[in-house]
Amino acid sequence: LRKKIKKLEKEMVIWCTKWENNNATLLQMAEE
Repeated sequence: LRKKIKKLEKEMVIWCTKWENNNATLLQMAEE
């Protein structure tokens, strides 16, 4: 179970990073 949680945490971090990068890109496009 702990391994599953660790894997989920890793995936969440990756997903959050991608989401934040997408938001930053959208904001930059909106500003232009």
